[in-house]
Amino acid sequence: MYVKERFVLQDRHQDYLRSLVAPFGYNGFGELVFYRTYSRAIRDAEDNIIGQEDWADVVIRVTNGTFSIRKDWYVKNHIHWDEVFWQDYARRFAIAMYLMQWLPPGRGMWAMGTDFVYERGAMCLYNCAYTNITDNIGDDTNWSMDSLMNGVGVGFGPLRNDSLEMYT
Repeated sequence: MYVKERFVLQDRHQDYLRSLVAPFGYNGFGELVFYRTYSRAIRDAEDNIIGQEDWADVVIRVTNGTFSIRKDWYVKNHIHWDEVFWQDYARRFAIAMYLMQWLPPGRGMWAMGTDFVYERGAMCLYNCAYTNITDNIGDDTNWSMDSLMNGVGVGFGPLRNDSLEMYT
């Protein structure tokens, strides 16, 4: 488990977000793209699908995920965590995201705050990556394949330790 400490936005802040009207644009096209691409299924304890996230649910999930990673880092590094301060900060963070004054990358909207990130790390949040293929080809391809299996686009360049000349 990569992220053990969890942050949860207070209920009153969640209720406020749910009371707002989502500012999707483009005559409904923005909302269509959101539901098709970033909204996740809501599941019950038996893993049955019982609904689909709306915009407020995604904002809350992303906020909780982002601040859980921060809180976990603070705790692991013995830094004081001021819950009152971070609740206020997270509230402002969430409202600005809800109003689309800022947005995380698409992978952040889709995966942040999920058990996948908490249990396996942040690789699924990467858009792209780059590596050099060196004489240690096993480790280099292992890392590349792990990234590719998490949906990350991987570019690479060869770094050879021999006299072979490559012509382009």
